[in-house]
Amino acid sequence: MNPTGNQPGTWSRGWYGWGILVGMWAVFGILFSIQASARPLRPGGRPITGTEALAIGFVDMTGWVLMALVAFAVARRVPIQRGRMIRFILVYLASMFAAFALRTWWQFLAPSVTGPTRLTFWQVMMLGAALKALIYSLLLGVGYALVYARQLHERELREAQLETELLSAHLNVLKMQLQPHFLFNTLNSISSLMYADVGAADRMVARLADFLRQTLRTIDTQEVTLQEEMNFLTLYLDIERTRLRDRLEVCLDVDEGARVALVPHLILQPLVENAIRHAIAPRVEGGSVTVLAKRQGDRLQLVVRDDGPGLRTDPSTTGLGLQNTRQRLQHLYPGTHRFSIRDGTDGGAEVEVEIPYKPLWTENESAAANGGLT
Repeated sequence: MNPTGNQPGTWSRGWYGWGILVGMWAVFGILFSIQASARPLRPGGRPITGTEALAIGFVDMTGWVLMALVAFAVARRVPIQRGRMIRFILVYLASMFAAFALRTWWQFLAPSVTGPTRLTFWQVMMLGAALKALIYSLLLGVGYALVYARQLHERELREAQLETELLSAHLNVLKMQLQPHFLFNTLNSISSLMYADVGAADRMVARLADFLRQTLRTIDTQEVTLQEEMNFLTLYLDIERTRLRDRLEVCLDVDEGARVALVPHLILQPLVENAIRHAIAPRVEGGSVTVLAKRQGDRLQLVVRDDGPGLRTDPSTTGLGLQNTRQRLQHLYPGTHRFSIRDGTDGGAEVEVEIPYKPLWTENESAAANGGLT
């Protein structure tokens, strides 16, 4: 988290804001110059020249800028707090007189521009004090408004970052819940095989080690390409084939154009595991599981289908794997996904996931990469 709210582009936005302020003060300087040129100022009553008018306007404008800097500094360093209004009023009065003195000091630095005066420093400082106090108060109000706007932006940014971190943590919890769930089921299968086929149990342990090794490499990854997800699924299916042998038949039908699409990591494994556990393993003759993946325009469709007895319970209450899958999809694709569990048209059960099609790289990027390799 970045507590200061500094994000890419903050530097350029800061200079953009300063540019607007400088432009505004430049306009005021021109107006002050026009005002100065409209009245005789030099001895003998002669009209002042254009250059002299610009110089007077610059000095006058700079004096107001100095007052603005004091007001903005107070706004940044002295927050308005309930119960501390006396302190604020004292700071307000002290800073206002300091701003008056700074402006007057600047005017006395350029007597050749502003013209000689017989007034004392105090008299010049208090000349037009009511107008100066009003302008200083307005500048202070603008300063507090800018500070408040920045604090509001930073607070919204922190809240958004916190929300993102909480969402990521929740997704990781959901994802990690799947792994021990699968691990316990696999270890139970290995335990059963140890008494019937030691070689098969040994192969299953090796496949399980490969699967866990690949899982640990992507433990903090929420999305992978469909090709990577199919590689994970293949490792899992090797474990199940070792356990069920010829009782399990698998058909994988994946469009080539869909393989670069990003999908939630471990989205297919719990769906296939659910099908094997409820539709294949309980049957002596076993059965088949079909996994389909295809792109349809800007959508990606994933289907896991089995040839078992179909749904025998309320789909909304099916196992931990399906519940976690539903929650992960709601977090990753709010309002843009579809998740359905239904009886298949030819028997069995069917789970369908539809999410936005997001390729790892665009066609232009892919063409550029291929061009760079040739």
